[in-house]
Amino acid sequence: MLKRMMDIHKITVPASVLTIFGAGGDLTWRKLIPALYDLHVGGFLPGDFAIIGVDIKDMNVADFREHALDGVKTFARFKKQVDEAWPAFESRLDYLAADFDAQKTYKDLGAKLKAFDKDNDVKADHIFYMATAPRFVELVASHLAEDRLLTDHVRSRIVVEKPFGSNLETAKELNDRLRKFCPEDQIYRIDHYLGKETVQNIL
Repeated sequence: MLKRMMDIHKITVPASVLTIFGAGGDLTWRKLIPALYDLHVGGFLPGDFAIIGVDIKDMNVADFREHALDGVKTFARFKKQVDEAWPAFESRLDYLAADFDAQKTYKDLGAKLKAFDKDNDVKADHIFYMATAPRFVELVASHLAEDRLLTDHVRSRIVVEKPFGSNLETAKELNDRLRKFCPEDQIYRIDHYLGKETVQNIL
């Protein structure tokens, strides 16, 4: 049943690595990992795909995978398939316990990205997902740019989650600062709470 679901929905997606900054937080546990697991079950993730969690929390890869599994069992749509689907998904999960403001963090991350390409003989797209407190967004983006992880304007993107600034003025300031590190077409913004209210208002 599971294999049939994945084969039916198989789509062609380039090799990709999703790096989640704030991987030890509630957003990643409740929303991101369960959603990615559901995409995996449905066959919507590329064959060459990895998730690298980055957070200050003192976890190793095994701890991160166990924490992620708990979130999947609690919040995923396809939790009933977890015994069959989890092992393959789990193998995609990696973790880096690190300080967002340490240069070594981005050196280590860059090494992991290069290793993925080498091990899988691909040139993967890189998505840097900011599931962090808003105060860390500019900091992380500046380090990514400094370590030349955003130089490929076709293959690298940053995704900013949660409120984008606290008001119009701070949102404009953050926009201006992010554009110093990468052009507009590399920046994707999400505020799921704003989106939810907008949809509810339309309905």
